[in-house]
Amino acid sequence: MSLMKSFLEFKDYFVNSNKLFFSSESKTDELENYFEDKIDLLFVYFLFIAQFVQYIILSLISADITNLILKEVLIITLLSFVLLFFAKNKKVFSVAIYTFSTIINFLIFYAIAKIAIFYSDSLSISGVNNLYISLSFLLLVHAFRLRKFSCIIPGILFIGIHLLSLYCFSIRSNWEIDTFLFIPDILYFITAVIGTGVVINRREDFREIHNLNKEKSVLARELELAKKVQDSLFPKDIKISGLNYEVFRQSHNYIGGDFYDFVMLREGNAGIFITDIAGHGISSAMVATIMKVLVATIPYQFKLKPEKFLGHLDTRLAVDLDHYHASAIYMFLNFQTNKMLLGNAGHPYPLYCSKGGKFQEIKTEGSILGFQIKNPIVSEVELNFEVGDRFMIYTDGLIESPTLGGEAITEKELLTILNENRDIPDLKDLKNIMLNELSNKYGLKKFTDDTMFLLFEITPRNKK
Repeated sequence: MSLMKSFLEFKDYFVNSNKLFFSSESKTDELENYFEDKIDLLFVYFLFIAQFVQYIILSLISADITNLILKEVLIITLLSFVLLFFAKNKKVFSVAIYTFSTIINFLIFYAIAKIAIFYSDSLSISGVNNLYISLSFLLLVHAFRLRKFSCIIPGILFIGIHLLSLYCFSIRSNWEIDTFLFIPDILYFITAVIGTGVVINRREDFREIHNLNKEKSVLARELELAKKVQDSLFPKDIKISGLNYEVFRQSHNYIGGDFYDFVMLREGNAGIFITDIAGHGISSAMVATIMKVLVATIPYQFKLKPEKFLGHLDTRLAVDLDHYHASAIYMFLNFQTNKMLLGNAGHPYPLYCSKGGKFQEIKTEGSILGFQIKNPIVSEVELNFEVGDRFMIYTDGLIESPTLGGEAITEKELLTILNENRDIPDLKDLKNIMLNELSNKYGLKKFTDDTMFLLFEITPRNKK
């Protein structure tokens, strides 16, 4: 049974190899031709460098042999130099390689035959065979190229030249042709088959690379479109009377699961929402998109109470999205009473700086969304605010990305940066200084997770 299975696997490999060897695909062939030219150039450079090995070998052998084959060695060197000039002409480069490598192979065989004839009185049949068998290495070198016939043509050439040299050798040395002398031909044939198999496998690899690159390009275009769609969901230059804000957002990939939104309410009041969907990439971005819809369609009365607002999202995630979880913060700002209601569902603590004071964490209690752990999902915090008060809310990518030291910054270090620069009057300048310090002082050049933060400040309201 296993023998039959092996036979069928070999049959499939043989059929697929034939299809690969003889089939033609315009786009794939274009890619293969590009790599064929590149590898041919490397092959010529290799031949040029390798031929100097001849002189090292000549320096180690007797002067008689050196004088015997010196002419062939010098011609091979000359041909290697000439072949380098053909590398500039792509149209004839491949033909030039076949032509010059054929001549070089013939010269090598001719040199070996001269050595064998020179030592014919002392060499045995096995000695002659060993000289020719050593040339199998030259045939295998041709597998380095990516051309379909890069091993087949030299293989046929090797066998033909070897048979010719045997004929000449038998006449010159008066030896009878023994079947043992044909072992190099069998070895050349096997080497040519192995080399061709290597070429086929490498060509198949390049075709797979081509297909993967094509799929990657399609995926990249789709992700670019998805990024544009997701970017369109975020608030665009919303003006909120009594509030000034700055936003930083960076996705680990094209799209991410961090999302924020402003909820515009009656009488000029506003809600601020930020969420961090579990995971990365497409799935979390899709859930973030659904969050946008849920926030837009949530009952109005829920928008005035963070525990109702977040409780509704908790239920929707658990029921509609099969317990997909997220952390979130919702702030309801009542500009008539100058009071804020805050709910935090498993999110990093918000940071608050009263006018003239220091940034500090607002300790809150709440459970992550999507599991219906408790009801109500959060314990609301009420806070009075006045003009000049500042707040910062952020996702955990800001404090979980590793610095140069390999450790993430802590909330304490984040507070230190903010407090050292709390007197900066412009929020945009504060945001840029904060990012520069994270980069220069802590080595946080790039965030390894979806990262977002909002800095906002209470400002005087426009009088109607």
